[in-house]
Amino acid sequence: MALSAFTKACSRHTPGIKEIWLGIATGFVSGVIGTNIVTLVSNAQVLWSLPQDSMKITQTPTGSKNGLFYVEKTIEIQWNKIENASLIPLRDLADSSACGITVMYQTNNNEWFCSGFEKASDTALSADRGLFFETGEMTSGMELTEDDSDIAKVTLKGTFPEFDFSMNTVAHTVGAAGLTAD
Repeated sequence: MALSAFTKACSRHTPGIKEIWLGIATGFVSGVIGTNIVTLVSNAQVLWSLPQDSMKITQTPTGSKNGLFYVEKTIEIQWNKIENASLIPLRDLADSSACGITVMYQTNNNEWFCSGFEKASDTALSADRGLFFETGEMTSGMELTEDDSDIAKVTLKGTFPEFDFSMNTVAHTVGAAGLTAD
């Protein structure tokens, strides 16, 4: 692998995650990589409808291990108003962790990325190693302020040999009904 040129595009950039789709790694069917961009992913996933700016994705290089480069990926999802409609997907997420979890997300700049996948070859994706459910903290405050309201926080984590993959905007097909966590 060689270094490649990077050209900065001078246009407006808005940080944050617009939407996130979560799925079980066993729902992965296929994924195609072309010119370092994922051009097709077939994976059963559900949309988590959450307020904008309630999701955070962190990728931290952890150095080399046995001559390979590794990146620790952390996805944090937070929502207020704990109710049964939000606890059902939380329980499902915890149950799905044993198989690994795959993620596709859209940034506030309409860019798509996928996480929880790795290369099976130069042209194909694999979901053999997904992200795992690390925490699922829920709190209900004693005061009626936003900081002390009902809050649920989910953290998914995993270590992979590469940063997340960029996706073609029409690359993904997802599961049937979208699941909403408010």
